[in-house]
Amino acid sequence: MTDDTRPRMPAATVETLARSVFEQAALYGFTRIDQVRLASALLSLCNAAGPAAATSAVPAPATAARGAHPQSSGAGLARTARLAIHALDAGDPHFSTVAGWLQELFAAHFLLSAASPQSRDLGQLLRCDRNVFGLACLDDGRPAALLAYLDHDELHQRAEMRVLVGDPGLRRQGYAIEAARAWLAYGFDRLGLGKVFAQALQGDVRTMQLFERLGFAVEAVLPGELCIAGERHAAVRCALLRDAYVLPADP
Repeated sequence: MTDDTRPRMPAATVETLARSVFEQAALYGFTRIDQVRLASALLSLCNAAGPAAATSAVPAPATAARGAHPQSSGAGLARTARLAIHALDAGDPHFSTVAGWLQELFAAHFLLSAASPQSRDLGQLLRCDRNVFGLACLDDGRPAALLAYLDHDELHQRAEMRVLVGDPGLRRQGYAIEAARAWLAYGFDRLGLGKVFAQALQGDVRTMQLFERLGFAVEAVLPGELCIAGERHAAVRCALLRDAYVLPADP
């Protein structure tokens, strides 16, 4: 289909999209001159793309074996010196324990994601096929850490990472960094992720130190990004590219 035969977008759709771009640019701080430059840049991109862009179909993302999600609860995903990580779903015998971890106020942001900042319970998150959950257990079978990739985007090969050592008695013993390293390796190697991002509450020094040790870089500070217990909190967004990932040496 060429530009001459392709149906035109309704005027209302074009106007709505144009208004959205205009309003977002204004919020960003664009002046009138900047808006004109933006329109000129859009025209330049359109002309550079040429008619071929309109006729090219969007290729379907390649389906590789490493991009597959875990098939069932209990499936082994990764192993470390002290932890075994298996797939988690609502039928897991440790589900109620894990759900209890998330009742703590400091853990509430685990249920929030950048794509959907509305609070959701663990059951809802587990039912969504865009989320991948793992549970790290000690050799004696005790659950130690909850891990997740939220809003896994297979087309753009990215997801939002979550790590939580839920048992207070197991915190500050290195389980978070141990589980997170294994979870990153699983995401890059098995899920085929190209970018992993994460967010932490501004002022959450321990979580930021964890991400820094893993090689994440801060992308932005987002004022009022999260609403927890009726109060708005700033969030720090950071990210790690697969090409830049280097497994840190064990301490």
